[in-house]
Amino acid sequence: MDMMIGTVLGPVKLDRAVAGAEEKRFVQVRCGGALITALDPLGAQPGQLVLLTVGEGAGRLCPEVPADAVILGITGKNS
Repeated sequence: MDMMIGTVLGPVKLDRAVAGAEEKRFVQVRCGGALITALDPLGAQPGQLVLLTVGEGAGRLCPEVPADAVILGITGKNS
């Protein structure tokens, strides 16, 4: 399971989604120089540092939604 720490930039608004994803929340996260769209089951807010799992780990964590990145935890504000 690959993990990363990043800063939440804000929510991703979906107008339409595949079955299972329509009720889920997704956010943009900056991890180093990369922008990652992650499933957010915890309600992270912009500016918060979050721990992400990416790749296979994300799929195992939330099998009901096809996701390559999922927020596992919120560490606080990025200062």
